Amino acid sequence: MSMLAVLLPLGLLLIALALAVFWWAARSGQFDDLETPAWRIVLDEDRSADDNAEAPEQYEHGGMTAAAKNTIDRALDTLAAAGRKRHGSTRDDG
Repeated sequence: MSMLAVLLPLGLLLIALALAVFWWAARSGQFDDLETPAWRIVLDEDRSADDNAEAPEQYEHGGMTAAAKNTIDRALDTLAAAGRKRHGSTRDDG
């Protein structure tokens, strides 16, 4: 019974801590952009030190370059078209 007196408050404390961390993450914008980090590994290119000196203009959302955003948009359009073809839909949502 004495273990219950220790484990119950400890469990409640851990739940409160997890909720506090989740609340902080949600309030600080950690979940605002879920797609860009996943695409960064796909679009990662090796650059030399000279290329880094002339950094391209950054796209406003997520620090992504305009070229990277265009590549992602084309890839998403291709995936959407493949999904429509697979499911027999000929409608183009644009």
